[in-house]
Amino acid sequence: SDAGFFSCLGTEIGAQPLGTTLSHDTIRGRDYDLDVLAGTILVGADNREINTIEDLRNKRIGAVKISEFAGGQSQFWAMMKSGLDYIMDPDQVTFTNSQEDVVLGVLDGSWDVGFVRTGVVEQTEDLETGELVDPELFKVVSPRIYIMDTGDLFPYLHSTPVVPEWPLFAKEDLDRIVAEEVSISLINFEYHTLVGRAIHDCLDAANSTAQMNFCETAPPSYWIKDARCDTTRELAELAHQAGLAGHHSGFRPARSHFELRTIVQDIGFV
Repeated sequence: SDAGFFSCLGTEIGAQPLGTTLSHDTIRGRDYDLDVLAGTILVGADNREINTIEDLRNKRIGAVKISEFAGGQSQFWAMMKSGLDYIMDPDQVTFTNSQEDVVLGVLDGSWDVGFVRTGVVEQTEDLETGELVDPELFKVVSPRIYIMDTGDLFPYLHSTPVVPEWPLFAKEDLDRIVAEEVSISLINFEYHTLVGRAIHDCLDAANSTAQMNFCETAPPSYWIKDARCDTTRELAELAHQAGLAGHHSGFRPARSHFELRTIVQDIGFV
């Protein structure tokens, strides 16, 4: 679920995270499997009036919904830390229930500022052309940078603290053996996906019937040297298609949501 929802459910029913989503993004020609996200405060690239969070006073804001962590709550927290009240200080706050509508609303002038999660701009299509919008049309307010556990730079500029990606969670009273098996299966999902992705890369590059036949018959161990012994071509295909549909590549062991919960508590949503 949304990380903000998880914080609330953790308080109400004692939810426990079983795994953290790995979001598969391609940015500037490089593939990333990200286990973190952040909130972004967007304005048009030519907007010279809004450069810091303090400049949001008396401005029209578009956000996803009040219960959305990276498309509302995290930015409200950033406003609070800058001495603003997210209810009283903006001229208007509009909730769209859609990340993409927030982005398009900044472009067409429906609001001055947009609150969305990282990575949404790069996935938003222009309704008229059907093409992806140009990220260069936007500016990130009070941009931050973040070094990931891998040592790489988080590929998106952002306006709020970086927090774990969406968790898959279970009720606290779930049988321990069941919880462990589900958690292990989530982590194994990534390894099945890697094989499926490699097979499809082969199929995309094939330029002869012989090459196509090879791509369609080679065993999983050919594609990934240390492929799991329980990975089949059918399982790899299923994992690959699921990843495409969900824009993710699998799961990792659950990350701590302590800092995220602190933010949600500070802003008064828990």
